[in-house]
Amino acid sequence: MAMRPGADLQRVFLSSGWYDAGQLDGRLSQAVRFDQGLAIHFGQETKLTIAACVRLRAYVDAFAGRGLPVELHDLANWGLGAYLDRVGAFEDLAPSVTLAGFTPTGLAQARRGQSEALEEIVRVPVTGPMDRSIAERLAGKLAACALPDMREALANTAFTCFAELIGNVRTHSGSPVPGYAALQVYTPRKGSRRLVEVVVADAGIGILGTLRPVLQAKQ
Repeated sequence: MAMRPGADLQRVFLSSGWYDAGQLDGRLSQAVRFDQGLAIHFGQETKLTIAACVRLRAYVDAFAGRGLPVELHDLANWGLGAYLDRVGAFEDLAPSVTLAGFTPTGLAQARRGQSEALEEIVRVPVTGPMDRSIAERLAGKLAACALPDMREALANTAFTCFAELIGNVRTHSGSPVPGYAALQVYTPRKGSRRLVEVVVADAGIGILGTLRPVLQAKQ
C-alpha cells in the first residue's frame, strides 16, 4: 500500500487480497491523519471480512464526524461494493461520504434478517434502553452452527457474552458515537468446518483507557 499526497485528500491504495480487521486497521492507522480528508482506492480483488467492514465503517464515520470528506473508489471491482451494500456498511452514511462510481441499492435493508449466515451491521446505541434483540440474534445465529444437542447451551452462553460486550459499549466506551455489531458464517469449501466471525465494536477509549485511571488512583 502507498499513499499519494493530494491537494485535498489523503489517498490510500489497498492491494488485492483478503483483509481482516487487524490488517485493515494496520494499513490505515499507519497511513492516515485525522486533519485532512481521505480517499481509499481498493484493489481489483480486495476482499474484506465482516469485521474489516465494520472497521472500515468506523474510519469513515470518524472522518465524517470531524466534517472531513471521504471518498471510496473502485467499489465495483469483484463485487466489493455489492458486498458492503449487502452487509449494511453503507446505511446512513454522512453527506460528506462519496462512493465514487457506485450506487448502493439498499440490499441490507431489503434483506435484513433473511440470512442464517449473516447478521447485518447494526448500530449499538450508547444511550436509551438496551436492545437485547441484538445479542439474541447474534447468539441464535452462532448456536445454529453447532450440533443440535449443543445449540441451547451455546445460545445461552453466547447471549450472556454478547450482552455483556454490548453493555460495555454503552457503559465504558466513553464516546457519544454508537458502536456496531455484526456476524458472518464462512464455509471455505464444501465439507470443511465453518468459521463464525462475530463483531462488537465501539469508538471508545478501550479497556486499557478505562482501567488506567483506576489503577493509577490505587498506586
